[in-house]
Amino acid sequence: MDAFKVGEIVDVPRYGKAEVLELVSDPASQFVGRVRVRYQSDGKVYHARPETLRKVAQVKQRVILCHSTTHYRTAAAAVVNWDDTVLEVGAHEGDCTAQLARRCRYAVGVDKSAVTVEAARRRHPGLRFEAVDGFDVPALKVLGPPDGSGFSVVCVDIGGIAALPTVAHLVGLYYKEFPWNTRIVVKSPFVSSPSPNLQAASPAALL
Repeated sequence: MDAFKVGEIVDVPRYGKAEVLELVSDPASQFVGRVRVRYQSDGKVYHARPETLRKVAQVKQRVILCHSTTHYRTAAAAVVNWDDTVLEVGAHEGDCTAQLARRCRYAVGVDKSAVTVEAARRRHPGLRFEAVDGFDVPALKVLGPPDGSGFSVVCVDIGGIAALPTVAHLVGLYYKEFPWNTRIVVKSPFVSSPSPNLQAASPAALL
């Protein structure tokens, strides 16, 4: 429990992010040994077991490259906050979009396959999924929240079916067309770790 600090943001699996309010050490308390946290989503306070909490990595770069589905979903969860608006390109049957929707105020999943989109809608009836090509940026922007704030996070999961040049071109396109503060999380099996070259240089140069 000493690993957590008051004021720190932690991740609570299946619930999203929360702020650490107190490390309960009073032996007279029924919650001794637990961590009192406040959820970002609804402001509710909960006493969590420390082993269920995960530290949140402070991601500074705008583009995060991931080599596997597990890495991709972990990175996306680390990046997304409750006040974010999230677009997932290559949503497939919507499982990751559903996970992200529990952590943010607005989420949309898109896939170029209409059949896959219908499957996602059946699987997650409360969420929005649309059949849109990932390269059609104007169509993607239209799917943003009603308040016109646009997407603050774009997650891209086409790496399993797309060659690296295609993925790189798409990342460069998003880097150029979306606002400078839009974070981009990308999955591609062709990278073993986040690329230092892509972090150091503008991905727009890949166009």
